[in-house]
Amino acid sequence: VPVIAPAIAFRDVAIAYEAGAPVLTGFNLDIAPGATVALLGASGSGKSSLLHLFLGLSPLSGGEVEVGDVRLSDHPDLTAWIAFAGQAPVVVPGTLAENIALAWRAAPSSRVMEAAARAGFTGDLNRVIDERGGGLSGGERRRLGLARAFLKPAPLLLLDEPMANLDAASEAALLPIIRAAAEGRTTLIATHSEAVADLADVVVRL
Repeated sequence: VPVIAPAIAFRDVAIAYEAGAPVLTGFNLDIAPGATVALLGASGSGKSSLLHLFLGLSPLSGGEVEVGDVRLSDHPDLTAWIAFAGQAPVVVPGTLAENIALAWRAAPSSRVMEAAARAGFTGDLNRVIDERGGGLSGGERRRLGLARAFLKPAPLLLLDEPMANLDAASEAALLPIIRAAAEGRTTLIATHSEAVADLADVVVRL
């Protein structure tokens, strides 16, 4: 895992799922080390699929993605390099602290507490939540994903629709948290939110 935030280069990238038309073709983008890039576009425009390339969840059907000096075609699983927060974080039965610690199981409890605080959790980390996320609001689910992102010492941060279905107050509260989570990392954010895009160094409209 690289110690510092890597550059990313998309070179003529194509993504096509089986039996369907290509989601993306001929996508090119150079991202500087440590930059934050917002991918904007309608549903189905390919922004989440680009993030999923790094997690091995969407196919690199053409072209190449370079992360630092590593080619994605040679190393299709870069999950150790990545902190990821999606729309619906996986929740397991247990305490809130245990759910945050899924991102880095070896983390000391002090780091879990720090990550929770940075993500805006102020209450009891020992409260129990069930596998359906019972006891978590929509905003808290997003904070759970962001707390995991703070906790995991990874040089790449991927955020998939961090503001989807949130009200304006919840969105405003999350903006500074997202900005802090991106510090020192190369960050890709798939979003519909112009407010999130305003945090980015580069905005790409798909």
